[in-house]
Amino acid sequence: MLIEAKRKEIYDTLIQQDILSYLKATPEVFELITAADVLPYFGALETLFEYVTQRLTKAGLFIFTHEICASGDWQLQKTARFAHHSNYIHTLAKQHQLDILDQHQYIARKHHDSDLPVMLYTLQRT
Repeated sequence: MLIEAKRKEIYDTLIQQDILSYLKATPEVFELITAADVLPYFGALETLFEYVTQRLTKAGLFIFTHEICASGDWQLQKTARFAHHSNYIHTLAKQHQLDILDQHQYIARKHHDSDLPVMLYTLQRT
């Protein structure tokens, strides 16, 4: 993906690094952090939310998607991806002083000929 992104010549910087390591180490702050189809590779999200909040400017936005589970905070699915419950996301947002500006469900793609719904959030640091 990074090779394709580089070919487009539209990005100022491309970094290949674990997201938690990067967010922990960088001194930069951001007005916007996006994580499209990233959270399914994390079970517990407390550390991610902590680091994202530390790197967001006041009123900065965190926009992300997650696959949906019906019970518990999160669960590993047969696809080897994690799904998260909306209540868990709401709890984390509140704990990290992030206001939920928008939340809606949509179909992200097909998986074995079935629709795969995900939740899309826009959070803002208060």
